[in-house]
Amino acid sequence: MELVVFVAAALVCLAGAVGVVLSDHPVHSALSLVGTLFGIAVLFIAQDAEFLAAVQIIVYAGAIVVLFLFVIMLLGVDRTEDLRVEPSPVSRWAPPWPPASCSPASPPWWWPARSPASPPPPPPTTPRPPT
Repeated sequence: MELVVFVAAALVCLAGAVGVVLSDHPVHSALSLVGTLFGIAVLFIAQDAEFLAAVQIIVYAGAIVVLFLFVIMLLGVDRTEDLRVEPSPVSRWAPPWPPASCSPASPPWWWPARSPASPPPPPPTTPRPPT
């Protein structure tokens, strides 16, 4: 009986791992990862490690894979775009807005830089200790 449980759990783990690697759709890869983690939990139960199996299900399959799915859905990785169609005809010739020269971190291009003829700033002075 133990051999049957081991072989079944090992096949579930291997099928899930192959599904993670070979799946084209990222959501299907995440769900295959859940199957792999459940197979590992079954292997933990077969070795009388119930606590590790519970942690495997709650922490990994319950929290981390849900986080993966949240990020996949947030980034929109599951949608494909048709690159043959432009989203906007204006996007080919319009500059990005706002221009990089208008950022608060950089001065506008018309501000003069410090001319080379101006004297360098004085070196910092250190106070002398009293004698």
